[in-house]
Amino acid sequence: RALNNFVQTCKTPATRILYTKVLEYFMKYLQLEPGNYDFDKLLEKDPKLIQMDICDFIIYLRTKTTLSSGSVSTYVSAIRKFYTMNDVQLNWAKIHSFEGEREKKVEDRPYTHSEIKTLIENTDPRNRAIILLMASSGPRVGALPYVRIRDLEPNDNYGIYKITYYPNSKKFRYFSWCTPECRQALDSY
Repeated sequence: RALNNFVQTCKTPATRILYTKVLEYFMKYLQLEPGNYDFDKLLEKDPKLIQMDICDFIIYLRTKTTLSSGSVSTYVSAIRKFYTMNDVQLNWAKIHSFEGEREKKVEDRPYTHSEIKTLIENTDPRNRAIILLMASSGPRVGALPYVRIRDLEPNDNYGIYKITYYPNSKKFRYFSWCTPECRQALDSY
């Protein structure tokens, strides 16, 4: 029942899968029976003890794992959603204070032109189209699986496509354009 309350409120299948894995990881941390996850067990303790378990789990994630601060925050979000959907009142301001400062573990950088060239020269037409689409229109990685042919609007004046990402979402829909080289790769694929 507890898992159902939680799972049915996740907006996307990807979130549902990730958040469920986080809860399983949390249960392993609490040494609850692995392989036989009974999520109702997470609700059996007093809220103060639950809160202490969550804070200890955050400290464990920050000090004993290689997770980034963003990943730790995602784990906390999953746990918060679970307890909120099951009407357990916890002091989330106190819990969030255990997360610490956000810090980057790796420095993000764009691929160089020579790296992109190497990638597209050594791959098949499908991956070439994907690489050029990612490099030229800059979508979120999670948006690519949802792109359909009908989401590509040709602009023949410039030889490009206007691409609509998440077309069925009112909240997350956005659009971008690709380069002529990308359009050629998409057309040939």
